Amino acid sequence: MRRLPTGLLVALAFGYAFLYGPILWLIVYSFNASRLNVLWEGFTWRWYTALWDDAVLVRALASSLWVAAWTTALSVALGTAGACLLHRYRYRDMVDGVLHHDYFMVTADFEDYRSAQDNVEALWRDSAGWWSAAMLNTSRVGWFSSDRAIREYAGEIWNVLPGASLT
Repeated sequence: MRRLPTGLLVALAFGYAFLYGPILWLIVYSFNASRLNVLWEGFTWRWYTALWDDAVLVRALASSLWVAAWTTALSVALGTAGACLLHRYRYRDMVDGVLHHDYFMVTADFEDYRSAQDNVEALWRDSAGWWSAAMLNTSRVGWFSSDRAIREYAGEIWNVLPGASLT
């Protein structure tokens, strides 16, 4: 794995310190016994106990968490739907070009190809039929041998007899 340049690492460290430093500072000083929070007077749970004893603040916290949960769920649902739509139409121009402006007729027989593939898939699911077709195809391929092709080419194109000398 490639190592990030030192300058970038330093910039990232300062960026994270700028963003998270004040939050950490607030968390640490939220346990301060002082009412002013400018001087550290010792560790205490007093402020958090007071928070949980205040019913209005607890209800506000519950409402905030409820809104946050529903906002997150809605954001995930909408974001996922948007990503699916963007991905679906990502290649739309290319597919449209191939299907409707196919000057070289690359996809002219696509429906027949798809139908043949469906037939192959159905045959594959029938194990006995598949093996029977495979054996028949293998045994019938002999007609396409190179010996027959060369013999026909020699007789029909060159007009020479098999085994005849060309000199």
